[in-house]
Amino acid sequence: MKKWLIVFIIVSIILFVVILANSDVIKNFLSGRTVFTLQAGGNIYYVDNTCSTSGTGLSQICGATGPIITIQAAINNANLAAGDTIRIRATGTNYVTPTVTTGIAGTAASPITVTSYTGSLTNPVWTRSSGITMLNANHAYWIFDGIDFVATADNIDIVVVSGNNNAFRNCAFIEGGTSLNIVDTADNLVVDNCIFDRNGGGTDHSITTGRI
Repeated sequence: MKKWLIVFIIVSIILFVVILANSDVIKNFLSGRTVFTLQAGGNIYYVDNTCSTSGTGLSQICGATGPIITIQAAINNANLAAGDTIRIRATGTNYVTPTVTTGIAGTAASPITVTSYTGSLTNPVWTRSSGITMLNANHAYWIFDGIDFVATADNIDIVVVSGNNNAFRNCAFIEGGTSLNIVDTADNLVVDNCIFDRNGGGTDHSITTGRI
């Protein structure tokens, strides 16, 4: 009986080590990459452009505490802090913005996340038809997940990334000039399961980087 117990323990330890060795967390740790995922505990701010007035963003129901009606107001919200989440409702009406610049940084343990409403089957559409840049991601630890960025002018850089440890997941970068302009100060950028479509008008490209 003891022999089988010892064999069972040894096999269990081997399986445990194999699972750990193949996990993304361990791989990233061994490669020196920073791992950052959404953490519970932060505030959720809602964005919905069908509301007639802008609220504080803490509720999904239009009103004084209801959704903020523009993306730029949500990202530049003075109450936004590391660990918070901005959820944008996919309403079927595009969110048209001027250039939006991140104002604060998240942390490795508490990134700031911009994503869609829970359970949404479509991505909210963030668009711009004139100007130079849609989004300046110049602070660290922001995650953009499930957002469609659409620029209808060839001279628009959809996203300029100069902050470290940012991530774009399940996003679409459509039309425009350069989809992702990665400044040479930006480290550890994650681009995962994103679509690049009809980018690079003229001499522009889908992705450009200041590093070789």
